[in-house]
Amino acid sequence: MLVAANKNLLRIHNKNKFDLIEDEITSTVFGPLRYFQAEEVWKFFESLLKPNLKEIKLWPKKVEPLTVDFKFWPTLKKLDTKKTPDLIIEFSSNGKLIIQLIIEVKWGKNGCQSSTQESTKAPSQLAEQWGHLKCEKRKRSIHIYLAWSKSKLKKEFDHMFDPKKGLEFSKFDFSKKEWQKRLVGMTWGEMVYYIQCREGEELFV
Repeated sequence: MLVAANKNLLRIHNKNKFDLIEDEITSTVFGPLRYFQAEEVWKFFESLLKPNLKEIKLWPKKVEPLTVDFKFWPTLKKLDTKKTPDLIIEFSSNGKLIIQLIIEVKWGKNGCQSSTQESTKAPSQLAEQWGHLKCEKRKRSIHIYLAWSKSKLKKEFDHMFDPKKGLEFSKFDFSKKEWQKRLVGMTWGEMVYYIQCREGEELFV
């Protein structure tokens, strides 16, 4: 939450109350990971994401030395437009990018609007974020959508990839098939369950 406060993203009603929106949730959940060793953060996301990837090989082998960089609410620019995902986590070695995680967070049954996000619906918002990545970086990226419920996640993904009523992928400069391989949707409940199931294991060593 301190990360959001530092960027003036807390919504304060009065001296005693403030609304938790997606910016605070993002910084509260992912902010503490900045203080772990790069190897520990790698191990956490590797264990979390590998089972959810369409192709396991999309997760690369760890390279030493490893560094990690957290970029909260970064700006992705393309021509005269820009998009702002909630978080990008970059794993690098000797200055070379190994893999980056683009994370979009939705909180609440209706998905509380972040103070930094564009007022677009999630499906088009995700596609536009991916489209604003440089082509060479897409080959080293995993796109993560963290949603409130399984039903909401399924509804949005079904709508997004529906051949007749879904997004018009012809207007984007990327392959729909390749993006689907690198797009991981999960719920907050799934992430919490994953952590609870591994309590007692040396997840962070």
